[in-house]
Amino acid sequence: MSININFKNFIFPIFISISFALISKADYPPLKTTITKNNFSHLKGKNISLFVKKHKIGFLEYVKIPFFHWYVIHSFYIERKYRNKGYGKKLLKIALSKLKSIGATKIFIQPGPFEYVNGIFSPLEKEDKKLRLKKLIKFYQSEGFSLANSSFLSFTLKGLYKILDIDENPHYFMIKNT
Repeated sequence: MSININFKNFIFPIFISISFALISKADYPPLKTTITKNNFSHLKGKNISLFVKKHKIGFLEYVKIPFFHWYVIHSFYIERKYRNKGYGKKLLKIALSKLKSIGATKIFIQPGPFEYVNGIFSPLEKEDKKLRLKKLIKFYQSEGFSLANSSFLSFTLKGLYKILDIDENPHYFMIKNT
């Protein structure tokens, strides 16, 4: 399933807005206590953490695109031993509900599997990344996200990712309308 949107009408605002959001000092509306400012100095978004018995087992981070009611989920992680047990689905549902409650009309995500070890993002081996990417896409589709399927958007995001030194494949960029 894909969303038919004429990206040429709003790709420039997305490009500018995402770039601005990633370097902006803007603060976003506070939510509940489960949400804290993130620990990445270059991003000014929010972090939702998931705990089991006071142990942080995962997090999801997002940023608002200025001038729109659009949000980008840029990091989403569940510890390996808690995966495939419904915790990721629970965390994503909480985040989607929060974003909808504060007026999000579109939510974007770029599936990109990674590990998070001792507070540091770790890349994966090429084959492991491919396998996990397929699983992530299927997971996000089950939660209402669709592949953008736009060569123009992919081309534009590829340039943005290069500028921001993001190692992701823009062909897998996904959108959810709320």
